[in-house]
This record gives sequence, C-alpha cells and structure tokens, in this order.
Amino acid sequence: DPDMREEVADTLRGEGHLVIELESGDALLRYLRGSVVSTEHVRAPDLIVSDIRMPGPSGLAVLEALREMGCETPVILMTAFGDAETHERAAELGAIATLDKPFDAVALLSAVLDALRAR
Repeated sequence: DPDMREEVADTLRGEGHLVIELESGDALLRYLRGSVVSTEHVRAPDLIVSDIRMPGPSGLAVLEALREMGCETPVILMTAFGDAETHERAAELGAIATLDKPFDAVALLSAVLDALRAR
C-alpha cells in the first residue's frame, strides 16, 4: 500500500534513518540480488521492513528467499491479517518482529531500535 509505505518511511526518516522504498517483493529481491558482491557476501541494508501482503511474492516468501540467499538482515513484517499461524511462520523464517496493523509510530520505532541493537 503506497500510503502505508510512505507513512512508515516518513516515520523512519523523521528519526534520521536512511530509507529506500520499494514497491514489491520482486523489487526488493532484485535490489538485494544487485547488491551481491561475491557468491559469499551480500551487501545488504541494516534492516528490512516489509508488508506480508503485497504485489508479487508475499513478505513471508521474500523473507524465505532472503535467508536462502544468505542474507541475515533483520526483518520486521507488518500485516493487517495477523493470525497466530502468520506470526508463527514469520518467526520460523527469522522475522525479528511482526506488527499487526494498525500500529503506531512508537511500536514501529521500538521494533526498529530493538532490531538494530540486536544486529
């Protein structure tokens, strides 16, 4: 959702974070694959914040692909459909947090800071 993406980006930029906005799971995977420095090293962002339901592959599918690429970047997922099964699957794939929409800026910023500290 472009409006949600803009709101999240503005919140993070407001706290001094550099934000790269991408419109889909495919765009994120293309971006990261373009960042491969060698077969053994991926230059990746410090943190990825992604919706679960979006155009192209879901956020869960993107997270799984990232891990298969060897990308260990912390991932925060967002969802408007946050049932227990979705949260469990996200955790199994290594999401550091899954935020249920609607959430406030404080919850987002807290999850981001926790993820960056853990890194």
